[in-house]
Amino acid sequence: SIGAHSMGALLARALIEDDATWARDVPSLIMIAPVNQGSQLSKVQTIIQISNGLKAINGKDATKAMMSLSDGLGQAALDMLPGSAFLKALNRRPRRAGVAYHILAGDRGFLTRQGRDQLEGRLELVIRNAGILGRLTKVATADLPDLLDELTDGKGDGCIAVERTRLEGVPDHVTIHANHVELVRGPLLYPDPGPVACMP
Repeated sequence: SIGAHSMGALLARALIEDDATWARDVPSLIMIAPVNQGSQLSKVQTIIQISNGLKAINGKDATKAMMSLSDGLGQAALDMLPGSAFLKALNRRPRRAGVAYHILAGDRGFLTRQGRDQLEGRLELVIRNAGILGRLTKVATADLPDLLDELTDGKGDGCIAVERTRLEGVPDHVTIHANHVELVRGPLLYPDPGPVACMP
């Protein structure tokens, strides 16, 4: 069996569902918070990478700047955007016959429903009352509902909306009340041993 988290789940799927790389040695695939339908938050990765590259350039550290920008300005992040060419091609593939697919998703977002309602209410006021600035704000925030689903408690895990983890042909989909990191208890944020939400 293979168990993979987030982008790793997509890479495992790509390996299993490609006839050229299929080795007939995987009986089951457990995808933990997979970005099967993309994530709006992946835009943030590209912005951070550009920002880090510009800081390094301004700090006269050419080596660090090149390292920050060497990934093609966040190619992995671009591949995880909803509707990316990578996701379209991957999702067109049929599920591999003989492999049991399982999906675990989290729904403990960082934004409460009340906080989301307040944010959307304030944004609506700007859009309605700010003339051209309001119209520009409306265009700039067109993807905001999808982004907020990823962050909102009960709808997403802080990175990926539960609905975006779903995959056609995979009925075994379990939602756990945990955030994206708690699902696997990432060691950089949780150095002490403790329960891993997805293990049971």
